[in-house]
Amino acid sequence: MIEASGDQNMHQLAIDVLNSCCVAAPLTGETGINFLSRGRKTLGIIQSDAVPQSFIPKLIELYRAK
Repeated sequence: MIEASGDQNMHQLAIDVLNSCCVAAPLTGETGINFLSRGRKTLGIIQSDAVPQSFIPKLIELYRAK
């Protein structure tokens, strides 16, 4: 389950309704892997696997190229 609102209540709801052995992936605010009960876990995602030192200049280049 992906939670992208950034709202703490929605983040908690995503965890509360998560089935056993499933993963919640908040896109904002959380980092790393947190293991929960019943085999559930959360996996924080920030900029995917991008390396900011190369990714951000590439974004700027693409923006300037329109």
